[in-house]
Amino acid sequence: MKSLDNYPNLKKDLKGGKTLPASWYTDPEIFNLEKKNIFKDSWHYVGKTHELEKPGDFITKRVNDIPVVVVKDKDNNLKAFVNVCKHRAAEILLEEKGHCKTLKCHYHAWAWDFKGELIGAPHSGKEKNFCKKDFPLTSLHLETLGPFVFISTSKNPVPWKDVLGQLPDFLGETGVDISKLQYKGRLVYNMKCNWKVVIENFLECYHCPFTHPSFVDLIDTNNYKTYTYDYISHQKGALKKSSIEKAKGGDEKLFDASENCRDGIYNFVWPNFMVNIYPGPGNASTNHIIPVDENNTIAIYEFFLDESISPREGKKIVNLVDEVQKEDVIICESVHRGLKSGDYDQGRLILSKENGIEHFQNLVFDHVSKR
Repeated sequence: MKSLDNYPNLKKDLKGGKTLPASWYTDPEIFNLEKKNIFKDSWHYVGKTHELEKPGDFITKRVNDIPVVVVKDKDNNLKAFVNVCKHRAAEILLEEKGHCKTLKCHYHAWAWDFKGELIGAPHSGKEKNFCKKDFPLTSLHLETLGPFVFISTSKNPVPWKDVLGQLPDFLGETGVDISKLQYKGRLVYNMKCNWKVVIENFLECYHCPFTHPSFVDLIDTNNYKTYTYDYISHQKGALKKSSIEKAKGGDEKLFDASENCRDGIYNFVWPNFMVNIYPGPGNASTNHIIPVDENNTIAIYEFFLDESISPREGKKIVNLVDEVQKEDVIICESVHRGLKSGDYDQGRLILSKENGIEHFQNLVFDHVSKR
């Protein structure tokens, strides 16, 4: 494969600040390798505990082309299975979410309990050598981070605690209990660019002073820092002193900031999930970056707010994130057009500002190069 073989020193180049080649963003063979070597074995965000409040509540998703279902069992535990019937391969549940007494296939009514054991198959009692125990659903690994539910379709995924690393500590240091925040909605962006372009744009604020005026009015980007770990990166930016002064004076402000306001933190979890907390009252937002193909990506942003936040203040938070993301859509689609132009091969990172991208691109290389 040319995209791999034409760069025999790529690992060394990445350590020195060079970027991944343009072909790694435009070659469908690279995209297929990413699906196989990155997304098949990774942890994936699939939903919220708010959607699974009582036994029998379920949600369904597609993870790397695999239909999955998450259900709360009778003991109030969350269970995840491949949402594929063992009879004729139909998806068992078609609804995105709902409530059920059993996991019953819509096609021929084969039914499983919440342990994944087959409990019903019409007319199977007339079949010789038919044993229900031979047809369990495929169980999947499931973990949570606050209200966020993750699953892995890998038989042996990287342990969840190793993926998260210090992230729970970083979230805890903000004073926000993300488990108690209320879900307030989401925004969806269809982007004409490679998924890695979207994530790399998130991983640096080098561009912020030039493209995000509202964000820069709020956050001190001159002292903005990015810290990298095994499978996460952690960005931190303090609220500007001018914003604090406005809050003290009762002036119009973006957030109800106080003298005890926190820094804003923006966290990436490999390979395609982010969770962010802005300064001010209890809030969190998530970014879920879903690859469609080498040229298209879906970005889903969800918002979680403390019950004390007024609708007006909550709208400000959503509007800020939406404004910044719309600015980023323009940037990311422009970058992708440049990557496809044939004029660009490899770039050079400013590592004092773009070390988060260096970290991410090395993870991409390490996974994709496992042929």
